[in-house]
Amino acid sequence: MHALDAWLPNLMTPGGRMTRRAFALILGVAGLAGAPAALHLLHGGLRLPVPEEMVLIQAALAATILIMALVKRLRDVGLPGGVALTALLPGVGALVVLLALCWPGRRGPTRYGLDPRGWMI
Repeated sequence: MHALDAWLPNLMTPGGRMTRRAFALILGVAGLAGAPAALHLLHGGLRLPVPEEMVLIQAALAATILIMALVKRLRDVGLPGGVALTALLPGVGALVVLLALCWPGRRGPTRYGLDPRGWMI
């Protein structure tokens, strides 16, 4: 559980970096959290046992967590966090997320923070 302690409390902070493994975990959690909202939007009124407003709030929270994690992951790669806004564009967003999952981070400290893997080059 100590691996979660390193990045989970700092997820919603504006600074820092994130490993590919941590990003993949957050992506999975945000995907599961946003799945009911996606189904609701795709099927136009899917009957869920919760109010529609709750589904939309859940989707907004999942999207916020995903964007914050993507900002940290892009900073680990060496790109500015503003590139994460391209993830909001249809089609481009999936490519940005896929690149963030596959692209290895920079070793050692950068202007965005210390290396989350512990490299001290």
